Amino acid sequence: MVKKLSDYDVLFDALFTVAEATKLFASYLAQSLNDDGFNFVLQVRELKLNTTMSDAEKVKLVLNILDTYIVEGAPKEVNIDAVTKEPAIKLVEETQQREKTELLVPLTLFDRVASVITRELKEDAFCRFTRSQCLEDYIKKCKDDTFLLSIGKQKEGKRDPLKLEVEDFYNHSITDGDIKKMFAFAEDNSEWIPVRRTKRNEKERGFYSYIRPIKNKDNETIFSGKATGTLPYSAEHALDALMHFDRRKEWEHTQVRFEQIDYTPDNDHMYSQHTCIYEINMPFPLKRRITPVAGSLLYDYVRQCYFWIGKTLQPFKHDSMEQSLKSGVVVLDLWIFIQFYKVSENSCRYVYIGIGDFHMQVNSLFIFKEYCKKHFKEMHSKWIEIIESIKDTYPKQRAQNNAQLYNTLDDFRTKFPDGKTWTEQGYSSYQ
Repeated sequence: MVKKLSDYDVLFDALFTVAEATKLFASYLAQSLNDDGFNFVLQVRELKLNTTMSDAEKVKLVLNILDTYIVEGAPKEVNIDAVTKEPAIKLVEETQQREKTELLVPLTLFDRVASVITRELKEDAFCRFTRSQCLEDYIKKCKDDTFLLSIGKQKEGKRDPLKLEVEDFYNHSITDGDIKKMFAFAEDNSEWIPVRRTKRNEKERGFYSYIRPIKNKDNETIFSGKATGTLPYSAEHALDALMHFDRRKEWEHTQVRFEQIDYTPDNDHMYSQHTCIYEINMPFPLKRRITPVAGSLLYDYVRQCYFWIGKTLQPFKHDSMEQSLKSGVVVLDLWIFIQFYKVSENSCRYVYIGIGDFHMQVNSLFIFKEYCKKHFKEMHSKWIEIIESIKDTYPKQRAQNNAQLYNTLDDFRTKFPDGKTWTEQGYSSYQ
């Protein structure tokens, strides 16, 4: 009997080593006219790994890759920023100008572009492919487990879910440990449950929502939410829209207030950080929730992404919380992690993670799932509206009401110009 797809962890490398998987993934991407990047990576791998190709054939393939995917206006131009593509274009042009009979370029010529596209495929399209009806239908037609075993490995029982520890909140600094923990948590795996499935032949949507069960400090199951999507704007434009805290309520409808109360420079902590009081409404009959949140806006030079990380502080007291607490508002434990990955000058990908222990007596998966479905859809559309309204003012003028998060980013870039902090021990798989 053929086992279910859910019994296996699909391996990304199988897309390049298993012919059936390569063809199936290419077909899946082609349905949404989104296969150019994958085909580019396949040709780059062919250039590097095919040992039977003659020098003349390699020259022909290099020029074909350049003309098809890299140069401006190419028929299948990959959506990557010019800074990433420029070295490859320049090296080929310089070689051609020397009128060499052979194109003396390294086989690693397109590696930088390919690594960016591979990362995007792994963290976006591949995640949806592993849950798609397309792959599931194909596996159902298989007579045995041969294909499944060739593209993945069988799960060894249920993994221990992430647990929110008390110690996470008692350290009042944003640490490298916090950052590593959230980057790892944001990665896609089978623990993330899609709010809805992508149907066969369905056009790719701009955003996707997921939920995931985790454990709180009392070993109770709570739920976290995740949204991923692409925006037709630069990462800097998208980030600036997020930094307009005066417009935050447009996409965060439950928010009652987000009030900055402190700013701590990096001479007191590893990273500069702000502290805010965050208060939100809960559905009737639940009471409001409130939390003090410390946060930093940083940049990962390896992944090429901006990210805002925030967490609840415990124990913590402030005068602005007292009145709310006296009226019966409940304190919640919270993690916030929002990433904006650079794709090109006019495109970025975001990942939004929210983990909140609302201290509810009953944690309903259905209620949380419906909330995420509605909230993340509104969030995506509202971000686009805000970006459209402010894009002409940036970068001449950054968001003013940003709760000093831009200060934390500026301090970070001054202190760590090469970005070697949480990535210096090889933590990132993209170094």
